[in-house]
Amino acid sequence: MKKSILGMMVLILGLIWSVPFMGGNANAEPITLKVSSWVPPMHVFHRAIMVPWGKKIEKLTNGQVVFKQYPSQALGKHNDQYAITTRGITDIAFIMQAGTPGRFPGTSVMRLPFLTVNSERASTSLWKIYEKYLKDEYTDLKVLALITATGGQFHTAKKWIRTLEDVKGMKIRAHGLIVSQDLKALGATPLTMPLPDIYTAVERGTIDGMALPWEIMRPMKFFEVTKYHTELSLYSPTFAIGMNKKKFASLPPDVQKVINDNSGLNFSIASGKAWDKEDAASKAVCVKKGAQIFKLEGSELERWKKTVQPVVDNWVKEKTAKGLPAKQILSDAMAWR
Repeated sequence: MKKSILGMMVLILGLIWSVPFMGGNANAEPITLKVSSWVPPMHVFHRAIMVPWGKKIEKLTNGQVVFKQYPSQALGKHNDQYAITTRGITDIAFIMQAGTPGRFPGTSVMRLPFLTVNSERASTSLWKIYEKYLKDEYTDLKVLALITATGGQFHTAKKWIRTLEDVKGMKIRAHGLIVSQDLKALGATPLTMPLPDIYTAVERGTIDGMALPWEIMRPMKFFEVTKYHTELSLYSPTFAIGMNKKKFASLPPDVQKVINDNSGLNFSIASGKAWDKEDAASKAVCVKKGAQIFKLEGSELERWKKTVQPVVDNWVKEKTAKGLPAKQILSDAMAWR
């Protein structure tokens, strides 16, 4: 009888001691995950994508993990984000693939001219292309989401761009190699510089304008130094929300599951929706501030497409030579966009 009672007590104590470890130790310090980016905290990435996602993960893990945001280049510039993630300086980062030239060759398909309709559809397309063709490009990352931003428009200070002839000779800030090639084909002079430097460059006349999506105009206050805006969706920037693989592997299995269940295609689609919403809101602010907008379309738009077609042809040739099924990737991107 005494042995029976003793055995029962041992069993009860064992159950009590095991409770805190079921789904994580409720008394343990939470795991802090650092999130790095080069954009300001009011940018759509932080305000409408990463912060809400982080809060969701915190809730679903019962506070086992918390997120600490490091915006505005606090941990590294735009072209440092991939490196600081893979090296473990940050746990998660907002990575612009164009910031590491040559590392994401297949992903660059989404930056080809006149390809993107909106961010939601293009982000969906990019994730599908990643799953079908591009996983080898991301072997050093735990990919949480892939985003294709809204189309890059022309924003200039003193001169309209309404015809192909108007852009010739203008100094335009470019986003990566492909956009530089587009601008050269169009007769403009592409200049590269970090995003935070653009405002002053336009203000001083170092550049005539920039090719960027509407969404960035509000957080960076570029509407203060530009007056003329030409809508043509020349290109679309692409981004990855990437996580350090070792850090992910170190997380408790239940936390890993929560992150996996809330990443991937659905996170990419949600990010695209947020981007589209921000794009419209930012454009509305620019209009309120006096923006004059011209939409490039019809036969004039066809002239532009024909002029930059060699950039597309060259992309297919170069990526095929590197062993990528470039024609099929481009075909799928156009079909899924």
